[in-house]
Amino acid sequence: MFNPLLHSGIQFGPQGVPTVADSTERLALSPVNGYTVLQRDTNILYSYNSGTATWYSIGGPGSINSVGAFQNTSTPFGLSVLSGDIRLHAADGTNAGGVSVLAQEFAGIKTFLAAVYANGGVDVTATAGTDTLNIGATNANVINIGNSGASVNLYGNTFYQEVTNLQVLDKLFTVNKNGAAASGFGAGFEIEENLIITGYNKTSADRASWEFKAPNTSGIFSLTPSTFNPKLIASGTADITLPAATSSLATLALSEIFTNKTIDGDDNTIQDIGIASLKTVLADANKAIVRNGAGAVTSALILNVNIDSAAAIDFSKFAALTSGNILVGNVSNVATSVAMSGEATLANTGALTLTNSAVIGKVLTGFLSGSGALAATDTILQGFNKLDGNIGLKANIADPTFTTKITTPDLYISGESIRFKSNAAGSGADWMATLTRDTANMLAAAIITLPRATSTISTTDLAETFSAIKTFSVAPLLKAGIDIEDPGVGSNKVTLTAQTVSASYSLALPTAVATVASSALISDNSGNLSYALVKAASSGDLAETSFSAANNQAIAADITGLTFANATVRSFEAICSVFVNATASLYAIYTVHGIQKGASWEISSARVGDDAQITFSITSLGQVQYTSGNYAGFSAATMKFRAITTTV
Repeated sequence: MFNPLLHSGIQFGPQGVPTVADSTERLALSPVNGYTVLQRDTNILYSYNSGTATWYSIGGPGSINSVGAFQNTSTPFGLSVLSGDIRLHAADGTNAGGVSVLAQEFAGIKTFLAAVYANGGVDVTATAGTDTLNIGATNANVINIGNSGASVNLYGNTFYQEVTNLQVLDKLFTVNKNGAAASGFGAGFEIEENLIITGYNKTSADRASWEFKAPNTSGIFSLTPSTFNPKLIASGTADITLPAATSSLATLALSEIFTNKTIDGDDNTIQDIGIASLKTVLADANKAIVRNGAGAVTSALILNVNIDSAAAIDFSKFAALTSGNILVGNVSNVATSVAMSGEATLANTGALTLTNSAVIGKVLTGFLSGSGALAATDTILQGFNKLDGNIGLKANIADPTFTTKITTPDLYISGESIRFKSNAAGSGADWMATLTRDTANMLAAAIITLPRATSTISTTDLAETFSAIKTFSVAPLLKAGIDIEDPGVGSNKVTLTAQTVSASYSLALPTAVATVASSALISDNSGNLSYALVKAASSGDLAETSFSAANNQAIAADITGLTFANATVRSFEAICSVFVNATASLYAIYTVHGIQKGASWEISSARVGDDAQITFSITSLGQVQYTSGNYAGFSAATMKFRAITTTV
């Protein structure tokens, strides 16, 4: 392969600095990529390509064959020659080169003397922080965006115009552009001071008014336009009505003249008007200002015609009336205060009281005893006539005699007892039975049967003592239970009650008392009770207890509650069920035996079921401990144990 370095000539290094040297001595060692050399005897310029380890002619007679395709990759020189073709490379932020059709990055300030068209837009590269696009931030004095007929759109959450003077050609602003129906509330302008909104001009929440607030005042001024009478409301406390467009507002403190104005007395109050200020002078006494039939204001006596029928004059405006008196027209047809007299009196509360003679002292003129049903149309006298006749048709009130049975509604006996005889002529000793009313309790409404003369009746709600044995033909239903009282002092008792049961059942007591002490009642599946000897428990026995074990417990840990005191327990037998809730759940029961050997314990265990990977041990103080395996998908591990013991 041809090597121009074997010929003397002028060489050009990577930086393009020419040197004159003997290439056989200085350049034949290891040329770098892009190294260029001019062969003196042929005047051909060569460039070295380290990728192919080949020299290519790039200048001189016959050195460049053609221009190669544009390269989108960058190179330190911007140009390269491959197989006689010279190629232009794309520039980037570090290397010079050409402009490609792909996205690329340029370094250094570029100045364009004509317009720059960016059809895709002008933007910055996105970073993780705040990205800022500057337009005319350094040299521009006038920045123009858009032309006179263009629509300029500025998007974003917040739009700042940090200018000293804002000049707008548009005479009418549009806010809430493209807002939905009824969304124009709170629209307007705001004033910010020290990051706080202190003033504004905006629409109200109901979109019916304009609200104004100055930064240095706390009041809010609201303007509510209407069809004919626009209203000004200051701080929501005062209404000012402008009746016409040419009207001006009246002040509160200045003297002003109102022309052809009407003050509505229903809504307004005129105060502190001096007599001298009235245009109509009241020349005569006891007169008032009235409007005559012609509509003119004049003075006149107050007549009935001047008082409206709906005046509703308060009674306190009348002359004083004596307590309990009434107004009665006298012989002169004048209302006069008088006290009510005759058969009735009237209190100042309005209560009317009739005298006794007016009610019970009158005779029943025209009374005639009769009969028949009372009617709502009867007079009082007719009612007495019928009642008297109806009573005469019944038994006499004094010692009445009835020939047949008596049918009554609820019967009320005013005496203390009801007595029953065997016959009407019997003496007091022939009374067969007596029903006596308790002074504090009425007899219940029930049918009562007296079995014999010496019997008494038991009540349903009082505490009573039965002095004899009572035999019931059926089992009595005792809903509240049975109280068995202490036969000694009689103040303590034992109450037997039933629990809530799903169905009724019976229990039959044993035929005799137990013959062995420490016996207890037990039942078979038919409810027959019998005695069984109760074995006494040892003081170290453990009732059933639950314990939550840990996953992958590599160091022996205490099983809370499974401990035996050295001072009282010689040996124990414990049963312990284990349930491991995991991806593959495990179920096992362990039987653990332990013996205390003075200063130490010895323990053993046996298992039935899954290998739950539980190992038991015991400390010298009698505390049982455990280790556990590492269970995949572990959720929980539950131990339940109890133990019987023997004493030391």
